[in-house]
Amino acid sequence: MEKYDNQMGFREFLKMKNAEADAKPRKIGWLSWMILLLAAYLIFFYPRRKDDVAPTPAEVPAVDISAVPKREISGGKFGFSVQGLRIYDIALYDYDANLKSPGSEDAKADPVRLLANPNEFVEVEIRANGAEAPTADTLWVEVADSEKALLHKGKSGVQFKRHISVSDDYVITVKDEIKNESKQAISVSQYSRIVRAGDEKKSRFAVHVGAIACVNGDIEKESWDDLAKKPKGYLVGEGQFPFAGFTDQYWQVIAASKQPGGKTVELQRRAGGMYQAEIAPKYIDVAPGASVEISTEIFAGPKTLEVLRSAAAKIPNIDRTLDYGTFGFLSRPFLWTLGQLHDLIPNWGVAIMLLTIIIRILMLPLTKKSYKSMAAMQKLQPEIQRVQKLYADDKMRMQQEIMFLYKTHKVNPMSSIGIMFLQIPIFFALYKALLIAVPLRHAGFLWLADLTAMDPYFILPVLMTATMWLQNRMQKQAADTPGAAVLKWMPLMFGAMFAFMPSGLVLYWTVSGIVGLIQTWIMKRRKN
Repeated sequence: MEKYDNQMGFREFLKMKNAEADAKPRKIGWLSWMILLLAAYLIFFYPRRKDDVAPTPAEVPAVDISAVPKREISGGKFGFSVQGLRIYDIALYDYDANLKSPGSEDAKADPVRLLANPNEFVEVEIRANGAEAPTADTLWVEVADSEKALLHKGKSGVQFKRHISVSDDYVITVKDEIKNESKQAISVSQYSRIVRAGDEKKSRFAVHVGAIACVNGDIEKESWDDLAKKPKGYLVGEGQFPFAGFTDQYWQVIAASKQPGGKTVELQRRAGGMYQAEIAPKYIDVAPGASVEISTEIFAGPKTLEVLRSAAAKIPNIDRTLDYGTFGFLSRPFLWTLGQLHDLIPNWGVAIMLLTIIIRILMLPLTKKSYKSMAAMQKLQPEIQRVQKLYADDKMRMQQEIMFLYKTHKVNPMSSIGIMFLQIPIFFALYKALLIAVPLRHAGFLWLADLTAMDPYFILPVLMTATMWLQNRMQKQAADTPGAAVLKWMPLMFGAMFAFMPSGLVLYWTVSGIVGLIQTWIMKRRKN
């Protein structure tokens, strides 16, 4: 009797373990989609924590420069205002601040403007020991030469001459020529700072906005919230040329010191919602009768790979500020391919559709494998159901028989969800690519005014949900297939999640679903 009880206890244990094994494939299917949904939530909706108490920021010293003459400097692609040491109101002629009105093609009518708000500016200051250096309210004398340089000569006999030049890669070069005509040695330094208002309400998840710097070859990023809690300071090594500034989703303003010697970089929040990025180099000695030239490069333009690579010739590492994210190895070719397709057919919506078709063609071998696995599972359903009924009271034996069927017919139940896992990195890579693609900003397609914004009429999300539902119906996923329960509700889950995403991404997923329907229909016809 004791032996019988022990045996029954062991059988019950096996039944319990076998029941867990029976549920494991479904758990894997659920887990894969839960991971995707959780990642999407963290990227799009999860609120950032803010400390209750933040340090009291210092005021930005107010300087009255109203008496300083203002000059307007314009290059081929952008222009800006100069008032003494300050540069501000930078207009990007090739980019509209707002959506174009119907029939309007003049981008210069309302260009994007950087540092255009009151109290925002880039200031390249000359600091000097042993000499009177020009300040923000200093009245310079304009030199009547081809360079239109500015000249200032203080009482100490030191001459300061400033040249400001622009290039087509959105780089402003501020070069100071300092000639020591006094009888004593002096030391000078070219200090630069960028002051601008924070933009906390427009922070985009998955895209860094806020302060950015390159220190000792490393890219440092600080969000608006981070700087509100604590300022950041960095010590730059000898021979390094750092940059610091602020970046938005599509634009950035960065100052880069070209002065030799060690430097410090400071990123901080100031009073009144203002933020400051500054670079303070060490002083350079200038002997009597000697002169020195020091310069600062300022980038103020769009964050496109072509522009940043060109600017990197003057500001090393600035091209690394373009953040492609974790799946950058996919985002880069996606953006490049989109650009090539747009060159062939100048419409970004059509380019996204063509890119989708290319991706689906590349995924065709895996699609075929997944379809064959699902078809084999469907063919085995009568046998699986027979085994389930025959061994309903013996889960261990049931599983053994089902696994024997899989092995005999060479069916891998997990291969049917492989296409799902492959879509996850593609989804996030394309999302990132669309968010940082400056050319897609304000790019319209059919009823969509902006492919980087949500569909205002929810037409694409509804169409996408319908195509996913039809694809599930066409595949007739077996109830015992891993992930079948998730696939049943996945169209509604994705429809709700995609409703507020960039319409370009929803366009991709919708076209992908339509192409998937066509591929499944063709494979079913060939099989029949």
